Amino acid sequence: MRAVIFRGVGDVGVVDVDKPAAGFGEVVIRVKAALMCGTDVKMFRRGHPLVRPPRVIGHEYSGVVVDAGEESGFNVGDRVAGVNSGPCMECGYCKSGRENLCTTLDEALIGFTCDGVFAEYCRIPKRVARVNLLRIGDELPFEEAAFLEPLSCVVHGLSRVNVSQAGEAAILGSGSIGLMHLQVIKHRNPNARVWVFDPHWEKLEKAVRLGADKVVNIREEDLRSYRRGFQLVVESVGRVEAWEDAVELVDKGGVVLFFGGCPKGTKLSLDTYKTHYEELTLLGAFHHTPRDVKQALEMIKTGRLKLRELIGAEVSLEEIREGFEAMIAGRAAKVLVRP
Repeated sequence: MRAVIFRGVGDVGVVDVDKPAAGFGEVVIRVKAALMCGTDVKMFRRGHPLVRPPRVIGHEYSGVVVDAGEESGFNVGDRVAGVNSGPCMECGYCKSGRENLCTTLDEALIGFTCDGVFAEYCRIPKRVARVNLLRIGDELPFEEAAFLEPLSCVVHGLSRVNVSQAGEAAILGSGSIGLMHLQVIKHRNPNARVWVFDPHWEKLEKAVRLGADKVVNIREEDLRSYRRGFQLVVESVGRVEAWEDAVELVDKGGVVLFFGGCPKGTKLSLDTYKTHYEELTLLGAFHHTPRDVKQALEMIKTGRLKLRELIGAEVSLEEIREGFEAMIAGRAAKVLVRP
């Protein structure tokens, strides 16, 4: 079969590899839609600590089961979508309902520690198939179902805050993750006024189309002039400056959700006086739980999220470098890969 292999920084290409077979509890899917995300781009540009080349990459997907291992719970022909990991369900974190913090989460991470979905076929590991591979029914388009993994992360992050109490919310960054936060907040609290801050007008214009009440171009206006007006601030950029801006923007008693991950070893300069005397709640958000995955799929099925608007380019496996270039140049929030 054809697959995109990551050989090292800046080095990807399509090669012929053996078609996988399903072992006990596993399934093999014919990939129908895969999405490229910011993590894929970071890997392409500077590598990833969990990825040992050569590796088939890609971790956002939907497809059809073509091989179902014994006791997998699936049948050939099932239309499915899934995420990139599966918790062990045995460690202390899993047993306490915090499966996203599973101590062995990295052991079978699709597109990172096992082969991914930028390929014609992908083997879904047993621990992923057991809890985080879901049937999508006959009607849901594969392109929308492929958003399950990133949307599950967004659903998890916002499950940590009381969105219904956020009369005024701010989102820093209007990439695909920021725009999914916008839509989920509006889905859960239609009365919330959501502001989006970003330096690019084309991204802000898309935010308006997706429901933003106010957009601010931070190249033209001082972001901190808007501080102290928001009950909820979501940081979706993954830069230290944005984390610090988020704390400045939030109102007394408000919540900051640090969603964008910064490089390991990064330090944050925090206004301790404001944090303490204004009773701020500062939350990190990482990954997803099986409950988040199920909620995300149900949300996609409502049809209320405009997920296809986030796709800015479509490429074949042979055009994968063009997909990376579109993401790097900012021409696409997401790239659809059709194996």
